[in-house]
Amino acid sequence: MLKKIQSDVNNCEQCEVGRRKNKKIDYKLPFDLKHADSKVMFIGICPGKRWVKLEEEGKNPRPVRRQDFINLLKKTGIDTESFYGTNIVKCVCTNLNGKNRNPIVSEILNCSRFLQKEIDVIKPKLIVTIGRIPGECFGIQKFGTIVENNELKCKIFPLRHYSNQRNGRKELLTQIETMKAHY
Repeated sequence: MLKKIQSDVNNCEQCEVGRRKNKKIDYKLPFDLKHADSKVMFIGICPGKRWVKLEEEGKNPRPVRRQDFINLLKKTGIDTESFYGTNIVKCVCTNLNGKNRNPIVSEILNCSRFLQKEIDVIKPKLIVTIGRIPGECFGIQKFGTIVENNELKCKIFPLRHYSNQRNGRKELLTQIETMKAHY
């Protein structure tokens, strides 16, 4: 089922990013098929250009994995090979200068159907949103507290984005510890 969703994502041209022909800018990453049986789903905002480069080199990056974030998870004893990783938006979003940017509302709305299908297939017990925008997509404004989602039949934990850890590393570690209690 995830392969079918991946095919639909690859063929999507609903927004400007999906219609671009320069695959180095709008590359769509493969789904995390290796962890499709996981009960924990990490959701980031969108893949970055670094992951495009890794994918072109033949590596299969998981969209929300960044080494510094992985190290923080490991530091708290979380098995980093036990979760499914995905993103709100499935394409790399860049500005005209080729720099990463946050997705616009229409891009989020266009990709939301794919994310919903992923959630339906994975059926996670815990969704961990990474950063403000993924949290807001689930109607959550505050980091670090577990929210019960009756519609999805799971818990959602909004986690501070790891790129902000220099400013809030202690807060991020505290949030990871809280998340671990529900893991």
